[in-house]
Amino acid sequence: RLDKYVTDRFACSDEAGKWMFGDREYKVIKNAVDTSVFFYNMKTREKVRKELGLDDKLLVGTVGRLSEQKNPFYIVEIINKLCQINENIRFIHIGDGELKEKVKEKIEEYSLRDKYLLLGLQKNVSDYMNAMDYFILPSKFEGFPIVLVEAQATGLHCMVSDNITNSCDLTGNIEFLSTDIQPQEWAERILNDIKYNREDCSKKIIEEGYDINCISEEIQKFFLTRKNNE
Repeated sequence: RLDKYVTDRFACSDEAGKWMFGDREYKVIKNAVDTSVFFYNMKTREKVRKELGLDDKLLVGTVGRLSEQKNPFYIVEIINKLCQINENIRFIHIGDGELKEKVKEKIEEYSLRDKYLLLGLQKNVSDYMNAMDYFILPSKFEGFPIVLVEAQATGLHCMVSDNITNSCDLTGNIEFLSTDIQPQEWAERILNDIKYNREDCSKKIIEEGYDINCISEEIQKFFLTRKNNE
């Protein structure tokens, strides 16, 4: 067994640690982000929205693999309902995966080709988050999704699955909702919240201890202290 050789155990949250290690000792290392990259920038927002041709649209988005875990077909259902209620809605999905072709078929089935943009893998995720007005993550299961820390840092309000740990709400801008309910309710709740006064929340993320520089220093101190005590 690997446990025979392990000296230290780490987890991204208490929930993950208890699931992985049970009653054994572990240390929580937070899923941190680079707040020098993930912050709200109006000029970036305007630039990306112009490039996408979405200047005057309400833009909902997500970041994640096109895999069963991320519930992509449920996402298409939500966006279909959103577009039925408000024709000004557009959606961008950043990510790739094994369900891409089947998701495309679902998009075609609902005639959403011009409204549902599959952007694939992108290096400048923060730029696209700045362009968004709202973020959704109706995953079937997650640990502590770092993408939600990134989204919150850029000031986005988020609607996420109640399967996701409540501890990921670092700003008060996350609402949890069951994926067992009809997508119509997700759509209605999103529309009720989508017009808000957006503010940069990167400082709040730093205060909560989720900045990558702070965490890297913490890890370094941990191992230096451990070495000095040997």
